[in-house]
Amino acid sequence: MNLKKKLLLSFTAITIIPLMCMTIFAYTQYVHIINRHITTIADNEFKNLSLKVRESYDSIRQTLSFLTFYSADNNAVLSTLRNLKDAEIISDSDMYLASENIKTACQSAMYNQSYIKGIYIFTQDRSVFGHSRNADESISSGYDPINDDWYQKTRALNGSIYISPLDVYPMFGGNYECFFVSHLIRDADRDFQHLGMIVVEYSPEMFDLSKETALSDITNITLTNTANQSILSTNMKENHPKIIPTKENSTVEPVFQTPFELSVTIDYASLKEEYSNTLVLLILLAALCLLCIFSLTMRIARDFITPIEKLSSCMVRQQMIHVKLPERYENRKDEIGILYRQYDKMMAEINDFIKTEYKNKLIILDTQMKALEARINSHFLFNTLESINSMAELAEQEQISIMSMSLGHMFRYAIKTDSELVTIEDELNHVRDYMIIQRIRCDDKFRFVENVPEELYGQKILKLIFQPVVENSLIHGLEYGNCGDEISLSARVSQDMLLIVISDNGKGISQDRLTKLRGRLQEETTFTELGHREKESIGLKNIQSRVELYYGKGYGLSINSVEREGTKIEIRVPIFPGSRAGEGKIV
Repeated sequence: MNLKKKLLLSFTAITIIPLMCMTIFAYTQYVHIINRHITTIADNEFKNLSLKVRESYDSIRQTLSFLTFYSADNNAVLSTLRNLKDAEIISDSDMYLASENIKTACQSAMYNQSYIKGIYIFTQDRSVFGHSRNADESISSGYDPINDDWYQKTRALNGSIYISPLDVYPMFGGNYECFFVSHLIRDADRDFQHLGMIVVEYSPEMFDLSKETALSDITNITLTNTANQSILSTNMKENHPKIIPTKENSTVEPVFQTPFELSVTIDYASLKEEYSNTLVLLILLAALCLLCIFSLTMRIARDFITPIEKLSSCMVRQQMIHVKLPERYENRKDEIGILYRQYDKMMAEINDFIKTEYKNKLIILDTQMKALEARINSHFLFNTLESINSMAELAEQEQISIMSMSLGHMFRYAIKTDSELVTIEDELNHVRDYMIIQRIRCDDKFRFVENVPEELYGQKILKLIFQPVVENSLIHGLEYGNCGDEISLSARVSQDMLLIVISDNGKGISQDRLTKLRGRLQEETTFTELGHREKESIGLKNIQSRVELYYGKGYGLSINSVEREGTKIEIRVPIFPGSRAGEGKIV
């Protein structure tokens, strides 16, 4: 895990996770408080409405009681009706006096009751007394309720209060909606003898509960008379929103000590909207905090972690080639800038040191090669080989002639070169001369296969890196044709790199020896005094050292082998663009 991921995980564990937990906890608690508060509001709403219904019902009872027992100069309705009932002959003056007494009682009852539209007294002899607020809305003379349903029900109740449904009643002389209550007037002193019936007409506003709540827009209220299952009051008009009642948002209970049942349904969703702004603010605040923390984390990563990652990446890539560090970090005045400048300075010093060391080593190699050339009398060697060739031709010994000619080419190639770089074509010719000699020596027990495109013949490579590998395959892999019969050499270009593969189908290399050989190739190249040669310097290690010293790290040999199946050696060198066939050819 890199440093940036560790930082992000650390900030997440330290800040983001606790903040999210706190936000979730606060949100849950707030929702719980809202639900509890809404439940309390709903309960209080129902209690207030129930109290209003009870007060209205008690007002009706008090009015009926007042009308029955009201006395002004001992002229109560009860005593007035009693006098009329006791009179053998009722005169007009008696009727007038009774009417005035009852009118006075009705006016007194209506004085503090604005919802009463009219009060009427029906006697046993079907006379009607009373008073109404509007003269046009009083009960017409001659109205006989004896056969009406409400009249029969009131008598059947035998003293209990009858409450009519909310409706239009033509008996009150108007086309408007109202309800009324009726009650028998009984004389307790005369075995509860019926003296008449009181009818009180009420405006619908008497039980208009919508005015008693501040939540009328989001509340459905219905007051039902359980005696006749009629709706006495409701606020569910055409323009009122329909609320679907559920177990949670609806309460339906009878009103204590009344014949009414109250149903209250509150739109909790609309009620919760009043608190939703606070919830949204809470969520936005948490999101803002998370955004600030994330931005701070990314800022720290950009200012501190990213420069360290780039420096680390440059250090890794520095192994292959010198990488220029970003200037925006080198120009910083803090510790990051110091780190970049010091690293750049250190790498510059290391590169200068490496260049000096490589140059000195190449000089030593060139000196060693020149010392080798100086020890050989090339003219004597070439003249002797030509003499052998001429003698073989005269003696018609073709193989001796071919061997001496090939050997001469090999010595000329090894000793007389103008540069350490040669073409692939020159290297192949050198290998061919070597294989000619070895095939004659081994009676053609093996074959040599080439697979090198002609367009690569002019590509420049380091001298004397093919033949030693081929020789290694012949000696150690094929054992001069006794453990295999083929050596192949191929070349191709892959990603700006030239790959030369030399393989054989010989006995292969054991795993332990292969591991040691690979380790040997990875060892650092060491130099001794001039002219000194280690025993292994003419083999694969020598090629590896020369390639690394000349081309740098990342180039050289790699070995793969399977015991009893063969060995494959791959040589990796860089491509030199622009090389053409024939360039750098040995003369």
